[in-house]
Amino acid sequence: MKQTTPRKNIKKKPRVRRDSARFSPSPLKKSAPKKSLGKQKPALSVGQSKVFIVVCALFAVVLVGSLVDWGINRGKVYSGISVGEVDLGGKTAQEATELLENLYWSRVAHTGVSVFAHDAALANREESLRITQEYLSDELITMEEAREHRLVWQVNAASLSVAFDAEGLVEDALAFGRSNGGIFKRLQALFFKHTIDPRARYDKDAFETLAHDIDLSIGTPLVNYDILVEEGVAEVVEGHSGNMLDREEFQRELDRAFLETDEKDVAFVAHTQYAPLQISKEMAQEACERVNAGISFGAHFSSEEAAWVADSYDLGKWVSTAVEASGETWTLRPYLDYEKAKSMVVAYMKADYDGKEVKVRFLVEKGKPIVELDTPGTIPMTEDAIQALSDYLFSEKSKVESRPTVTVAYIPIPSKLSFDDALNYGVITRIAEYTTEYTTYATARNHNIHLAADILNNSIIVRDGGTWSFHERAGNCNEDAGFQGAGAIVEGEIVDNDIGGGICQVATTVFNAVYEAGYPVLQRHNHSIYVAGYPDGRDAAVNWPDLDFRWKNNTTSDTLLTMSYTDSTLTAALYGVSPEYVVTTNVGEWSEGDKFKKRMVEDEELPEGYSYIKTEGVDGSNITVVRTVSDKSGNILYQDNFISNYEAVDQIRLAGPNTPDPDKASSASSNN
Repeated sequence: MKQTTPRKNIKKKPRVRRDSARFSPSPLKKSAPKKSLGKQKPALSVGQSKVFIVVCALFAVVLVGSLVDWGINRGKVYSGISVGEVDLGGKTAQEATELLENLYWSRVAHTGVSVFAHDAALANREESLRITQEYLSDELITMEEAREHRLVWQVNAASLSVAFDAEGLVEDALAFGRSNGGIFKRLQALFFKHTIDPRARYDKDAFETLAHDIDLSIGTPLVNYDILVEEGVAEVVEGHSGNMLDREEFQRELDRAFLETDEKDVAFVAHTQYAPLQISKEMAQEACERVNAGISFGAHFSSEEAAWVADSYDLGKWVSTAVEASGETWTLRPYLDYEKAKSMVVAYMKADYDGKEVKVRFLVEKGKPIVELDTPGTIPMTEDAIQALSDYLFSEKSKVESRPTVTVAYIPIPSKLSFDDALNYGVITRIAEYTTEYTTYATARNHNIHLAADILNNSIIVRDGGTWSFHERAGNCNEDAGFQGAGAIVEGEIVDNDIGGGICQVATTVFNAVYEAGYPVLQRHNHSIYVAGYPDGRDAAVNWPDLDFRWKNNTTSDTLLTMSYTDSTLTAALYGVSPEYVVTTNVGEWSEGDKFKKRMVEDEELPEGYSYIKTEGVDGSNITVVRTVSDKSGNILYQDNFISNYEAVDQIRLAGPNTPDPDKASSASSNN
């Protein structure tokens, strides 16, 4: 018997089950589905493959075409793009600019535009022009009366400072199909054309002056609700909606008139439309409450040299508001106006002149006034202080619960300053200013006003008794000096073509600035007939060489007279170290003078039997204005009696040949 070895107890390994599908050769056995790791794209069908190939081909064509297009049109305007009637396709920026300027600038430079008040005025152009000219050249009527009868406004490139925006238009043309719209815009221009409207640029002030003047004549200017601060308390000021020119549409009308025709005289009718309030009563009330909360505690101005507390009454005098737009939302923003605050802050914080009286001299260098200071010292930097206080008081996030303190810095005073720096630092101040109005139609008269103002601008009246004379400064305002024939008052009558007509308005404007400043007046003459546009008894007539206007600077610093103007206003301003004169006025009662007479003058250009009154008759009159000038302590320095005796103005009726005088006929009838 064999001997056997006992078997060891060996632990068996577990059998691993193989995936039969992995090894099975039988096609009948189905394999277990694999777990999907993501959505699997189905294979493309034959049709889909063709579409894919076509898309790829088109993409390649577009890509290649774009590269070719980029190469061909690099730096050029794409095909199909025009500015107005000028095709700029394929043109470089320089070429396009030259094309536009050659066509449009010549149109702008040689075109006159007439804007009529209504359709009837346009239909009777010549009569409208005649009526407008007569009213606007008549010095006896006020601006309000002239506006009521105005039927036409005439403008040109010079009066509006028109500039043709060729470069801006070319930039727009180059951007179309590039930064503006890409290839789709290019295709649009290629197949359907794209036209950019030509446009001009206008002087902002001249444009707004024209639009506002039209609003006053045929519409009603919008007046927003606002605030007014009196005796330290702000209150809401009533406003109302308006009926005005739409500024954007009016500018487009002007663009079309100047740019879209070769005609030299283009006319269109101005149309006003409803202008809703921008600032409501509620918005003004909110600003009002913010102002009252801000100024109620006053403000403490402090420095090493001085200290001063401005109360709510003081701060209230400095408050102004601005209407601001953000998208389609309007706000009324209150702020402290530096021009209003400057003189008071400087007076209290005081520039330090080592205890000496400040004295200044004016010079004019290269047409600009320069200020020389005789007295060394330091001056307060008031502008930064006022701006910081304004931001704190009226910021929407501020909550003023006590009196704020404003620190004012000082700097040494240079011996020579520019006019603007001297004004901003408070070394000099605007002592007085006066503005008069005139119509924009009487071009010859306005030319004379502007020329005389330019001659008188930056006149220096030296200190300690220096005098200023209109004739000495302006000279004989005749044709040799560049003055033109215009409407004027000559020996009690309105004439249409007097050389230098209009210079009396310049003299009157200066006279009223001098009057309000308190300087002594040495010579002044009234007009022969009353001019309603000026304060009663405060006009000044000049006529070479006899009738002059003269005044004296009786202070210890030089005084500077500046003249400035717009298309419809003239301003005279006096600058220097203010003498702080206090001026009061007593206007006497009008007394009657001679009665006017009626005269009929034949005009062969008028039809037979037709007549009309050219000049309304005005009776003569007399008035005395008393000016009292005192120092800041109330001591009377001197009194002036400005006596004005105005002659009667005859009623002038123009009549065609063989026209009976209706005034004589009515007089005979009443006598019978």
